[in-house]
Amino acid sequence: VIVTGGCMEAITLALRAVARPGDTVALESPTYFPLLQIIEGLGLKALEIPTHPRDGMSVDAFELATRRAGAVRAALVMPTFSNPLGSSMPDEAKRRLVELCAERDIPLIEDDVHGEIAFDGSRPRPLKAWDTAQNVLLCSSFSKTVAPGLRIGWIVPGRLQREIELLKLSATLFTSQLAQLALAEFVANGGYDHHLRRLRVTLREQEQRVREAVGQSFPAG
Repeated sequence: VIVTGGCMEAITLALRAVARPGDTVALESPTYFPLLQIIEGLGLKALEIPTHPRDGMSVDAFELATRRAGAVRAALVMPTFSNPLGSSMPDEAKRRLVELCAERDIPLIEDDVHGEIAFDGSRPRPLKAWDTAQNVLLCSSFSKTVAPGLRIGWIVPGRLQREIELLKLSATLFTSQLAQLALAEFVANGGYDHHLRRLRVTLREQEQRVREAVGQSFPAG
């Protein structure tokens, strides 16, 4: 595990490790807009893959888009509670995507920043759970669960560990040690788990209020 300045730095490091200017990166459409800004800033091209509001990115469409070798250099996916749709890929689709990327030698960057906040308390399995080839670069952070201002994230880079370490060293050297120590204590003493249980209840209640407001206020249909 390499600690980063939030999930965005983790994703940036992952993209820098697997792609070069001019390469094409596949990602969900619609997607979290700052991801497109990162891709543009690195001189990469974005290939948008159709995404269902319930089941997430279409693996069939991704399979079709990657049939030609080299058409896509990497894939960047938010498979669990995606932003902005809130979709989550079923386990079978996650497994199939991981296997397909491994077969076609396409590094798979996973943004799992929302994985801990399932309203029912269950923890959806990340793509990394099916990663027997060490091809998935798992990225996440405490930004959506504790506080965005802490800027503490991480990447589990699999077979690209050494490359990511060197990129992190040349980019920001290290991440705030004081914030890391505070979060480590928060996790170790059970405070984080207690906080997550309360947070999930709060988010579930807010989601219900939004649902009711939409039903009452939006035009018919």
